[in-house]
Amino acid sequence: MAEPSMQTGYRNVICVPADTRQRFLQLEQEAAGPLLKMGVRLSGVGTFGLNYRVGYRDPSCHLVLLTLDGDGFYQAPGVEFHPVSGDLLLSPVGVPLLLGTIEQPWTFLWFYINGLKRWQHLDRSLPRLIRPSFSTQLNHSFEGLLSETGYARSQSVLTESGWVTGEPRPMTPSSRAANLFGELVSEYLRKMLSPVESDKDPFENLLQEIWKDVEQSPRQDWSQKVISQRLRVSPATLQRLVRSYFDSTPQQMVVEIRMSQARRLLQQSDYPLKVIAREVGYSDAFVFSSAFKRFHGSSPSEFRNPGFG
Repeated sequence: MAEPSMQTGYRNVICVPADTRQRFLQLEQEAAGPLLKMGVRLSGVGTFGLNYRVGYRDPSCHLVLLTLDGDGFYQAPGVEFHPVSGDLLLSPVGVPLLLGTIEQPWTFLWFYINGLKRWQHLDRSLPRLIRPSFSTQLNHSFEGLLSETGYARSQSVLTESGWVTGEPRPMTPSSRAANLFGELVSEYLRKMLSPVESDKDPFENLLQEIWKDVEQSPRQDWSQKVISQRLRVSPATLQRLVRSYFDSTPQQMVVEIRMSQARRLLQQSDYPLKVIAREVGYSDAFVFSSAFKRFHGSSPSEFRNPGFG
């Protein structure tokens, strides 16, 4: 099969051969939470047969693609790559693209990532092909995540114009191992997508430091007023910053961190609920249990003992 020539125009097209084998990450799994916060919209791994083609005229997401085996081609205005095993491709939002197989199947791991403000330095920038030192670790972590959470064989949201997001589904509790794999995958993605330190917005760094402090001391007072005072901004500005960088609210961020700590204590200890409640910043076991059930859809006792009741 002849190598495709560079196109002068781009169109939306999805051509997936029948011999393609894909495994899609189930983003409704709790372990995928860190990836959702990174803006991951769709993700999976697959082996794509001959005549595979995907093209977008004006992509609304960043594409991250790690080649595992075989090879293929990627084209964008003024750019043409032929990724091989270990190569990691970043195609930014807004850059027209066409990719596909040439003369052999192509196996790769991929992520579609929303254009959040924290990634705005990538918007319409030049596509990149790099060989990061963590390619193998990213693949192993992703396979571990799929192994622990299961995966879908098909993804009905794909359309010729890109993708359509369905109605959000309740999060499914995941094992501790799955949560750890999810955190690892999100950390490798963060390394690749983040700007160099000198280009970062200082407020993003300060907010990241605050979330780390919440993880270390969840029982402290982390009200919006306290966080605003620490950043020396108004509550309204704090709301805007957290919404921009994390697509959340300050209180939601604190609750998510506290619930993450609560899950670990429930899974790894036999502490009574009143002790866990106090450790993660709730006044008593009743208030904690109510908050936990609102967040997870099940009580702490049901989470700790799935056969409970």
